[in-house]
Amino acid sequence: IVIWIVLGLVVLMGLAVFVGAPYVPSHRGEVRRAFTNLRPLTNKDVVVDLGSGDGIVLRQAVALGAARAIGYEINPLLVWLSLVISARYRAAISVRTANMWHIDPPEGVTLVYVFGVGRDMRRLAVLLDRWATQAGRDIECIIYGHEVPNATLVRQEGAHRLYRFIPLQQEEAQV
Repeated sequence: IVIWIVLGLVVLMGLAVFVGAPYVPSHRGEVRRAFTNLRPLTNKDVVVDLGSGDGIVLRQAVALGAARAIGYEINPLLVWLSLVISARYRAAISVRTANMWHIDPPEGVTLVYVFGVGRDMRRLAVLLDRWATQAGRDIECIIYGHEVPNATLVRQEGAHRLYRFIPLQQEEAQV
């Protein structure tokens, strides 16, 4: 039975890497600096973490003032772990098993956090442009580790970059 459990966990993790990105835990201090120095949070913020892993970004967002934090993670084992670790923030944090490429923006999203994977940056820009257009307002995104081509860079601090995605109708009107 133990062998089957281990094999099942290996298959789950392998599928998540094949479909999405490998699990690389974010460092609490770096996330805290991003949410204090790069883009301070307010009680009006709804933060979305795409590829939320163990939920450290969600917990930091709520602890630093966000009204809500929503995580999307493709690996059900990490979703479960995140929910267990984040239990004390249950009222403000939700985590869902989902492929980030196939979801619509949650109601009220103001800021998206992504631990970037270089191969996905163009696709991420298309996703966030669509989200801003669906929401009818700007959506900001903090990305760790990679640049997003053809996106509006607002600020950078260390490996974190803050981008702003503008609804397509507004962007076309500004041209």
